[in-house]
Amino acid sequence: MAGATLPDLTPETPLAALGLDSLQRVEFMAALDKTFACRLPEAVFNQARTLGELARVVEEYLIDNPRPDIPPARYLPNITILSASPSTVS
Repeated sequence: MAGATLPDLTPETPLAALGLDSLQRVEFMAALDKTFACRLPEAVFNQARTLGELARVVEEYLIDNPRPDIPPARYLPNITILSASPSTVS
C-alpha cells in the first residue's frame, strides 16, 4: 500500500489509494475468500471504489449467496490486508 499509514484508512479510502499491484490484489482477494470461507467473484471486488463500498458489496454477496454449512457472521472479522508495519506502509 503505497504511502498510506494504517490509521489513515477509512471507509472512504479509495481502493486505488491502496496502490495494490496485480499480485497484491490477488493476495487481497484470497484473504477475503479465506476470511469469509467462500470464493468471492471478481465482480464483487470490481464493483467497489472505496473500502466502505467493498465491505458493502462483500456483505451483499454473502447475504445473497449464503452457505448453509457456515453460520451467519455476527460481526466483521479483523482482516489483515497485507503483512506490513502498522505504522507505515510503503
